Amino acid sequence: VEPPRWDVALDVVRTMRELSQQPNTYTCNALMDVFARGGQWKRAAWLLDRMIFEADRLEKRRQERDAGNSAPDKSPAATAAKPQTVTVSPDLFSFTILINAHGRAGRTRAAMDTWDKLLARQLTPNIVTYSAAIRSCRGDKGRLWP
Repeated sequence: VEPPRWDVALDVVRTMRELSQQPNTYTCNALMDVFARGGQWKRAAWLLDRMIFEADRLEKRRQERDAGNSAPDKSPAATAAKPQTVTVSPDLFSFTILINAHGRAGRTRAAMDTWDKLLARQLTPNIVTYSAAIRSCRGDKGRLWP
């Protein structure tokens, strides 16, 4: 089995952007998963932080727009003139990927910090996320037995 090729995955994302396609939550999650499986937890953590930053920035911009305009123009002309918003908001899968990556690297504290970020965003963990968090507590790079 060939190891994960995160460098090739990055090339795919670059090509996507060159073709005027913006990454979204799904493509970011796929890239984060390749990073994580390739032992690149720092890159995966950076990408999750970037997704959080972008989601917060978009939410702040939306709130500012809503506060300044109580009745937005929803006419077909106004809607057509607006560029499509790209959603890069991290989801439960995003956090689960990084919790797993930290767990495989023996980074229990970092996994729990990611867990805290997940809860702070008011996401509800599922059984996969709970299992990843529990496994990350091994702290021994994933070895079950000595």
